[in-house]
Amino acid sequence: GQLNGKQGTLRRLFREVEDPRRPFLTDVGMFDIRQGERTVFGDPWKFKLMAENGQIDTTVIQKNIDHEYYDLIFCQRDLFSPEYETFEFGLPRVLVQRARRHYRLALFKYGLYVYGRRGAQPGSTSALDRP
Repeated sequence: GQLNGKQGTLRRLFREVEDPRRPFLTDVGMFDIRQGERTVFGDPWKFKLMAENGQIDTTVIQKNIDHEYYDLIFCQRDLFSPEYETFEFGLPRVLVQRARRHYRLALFKYGLYVYGRRGAQPGSTSALDRP
């Protein structure tokens, strides 16, 4: 049923996010921590708070977004909605502004918004595409 489909998709997604050849950015802690040494922070709330208070330098992440380095950006809420900037578990504003310029919504499934590079050719975005 629906639940088994979602669990299977999440398992595939976890395998995908563990793949070092598929760099991504996310506001979902359970995905971020599965990146191993590539984990950005693991705690989206604390990351946003510290980044916006100048306690964390996000320059490298900003440049990665500008160069469309990340295959995908996964979010719990719509990155393009005005409410996203006040979402306490969202990405820091400086990253959101850049992501909006360089990424577009590719897919919404199982409550996740998945964004692909604006410069990329349309096609398969991730495990979320598959049934």
